[in-house]
Amino acid sequence: MKEFTLNADFGMTASDDGFTPYGIHTGDMIMFKAAEDFPTNGSLVAVSIDDGPVTLKRINFHGASMTCYLEGGSGKVPTIFIDDPNRLKIFGVAVSVIHSLVPVTE
Repeated sequence: MKEFTLNADFGMTASDDGFTPYGIHTGDMIMFKAAEDFPTNGSLVAVSIDDGPVTLKRINFHGASMTCYLEGGSGKVPTIFIDDPNRLKIFGVAVSVIHSLVPVTE
């Protein structure tokens, strides 16, 4: 068997089914590489808005400006428009997902 290593700095457990369309399910461990620069358009990021809780969002930029919008994965949560990048703290960019082989029970 070949040795497996994660190229990640930290992980976060998915607490709901909001990113099921991206293959991330409740209880999955999302692995992140620490963000040294602003992420690329369309990246899944661990982000805090206005020093709030850290959450998983897809980040997209509007044109050449730093205006961006943050989306959940399922469309259940409204898109958040950010016109001041100083409101955001990007902790990392998602690089992999670890699925549990045992179903999550509440």
